[in-house]
Amino acid sequence: MKLAIIIGAFLGIGRAWASVPDVVITTLSSYNGHATVAGRLVSKPEAPVGISVRNGNLMYSTLTDGEGRWGIVIRHQAVNVTVQSWSLLNPADRAAEVGRDLSIE
Repeated sequence: MKLAIIIGAFLGIGRAWASVPDVVITTLSSYNGHATVAGRLVSKPEAPVGISVRNGNLMYSTLTDGEGRWGIVIRHQAVNVTVQSWSLLNPADRAAEVGRDLSIE
C-alpha cells in the first residue's frame, strides 16, 4: 500500500513539472498602429497554456485554446515582438522566448 502511495506521489509531481510546449508564430502583421500576432504550440497541450507577447515596453497576455492555438491584437510600438508560453498551474514553468521582427505598414 505504501509503495502505491509513493508511486502515485511521484507521478503527480512529474505531471506538475511537465514542460510547457514551445510557441510558433504563424501570423505577424501590422496596420494603422496595431499588430496582429497569432500562432500555435509545437504540440497539443494537456491544459490551456498562457501566452505572453512583448512589444516595446508593453506586455500582453492571452490563453491558448484546446488545440494550442492563440491570437491577439496589440498596440504596435516597436519592430521586435517576443512571445513566450507558460503554465497556468505554475507560471514559473516557461518555454523559451521566440522573437520576430514586425514590419511597419
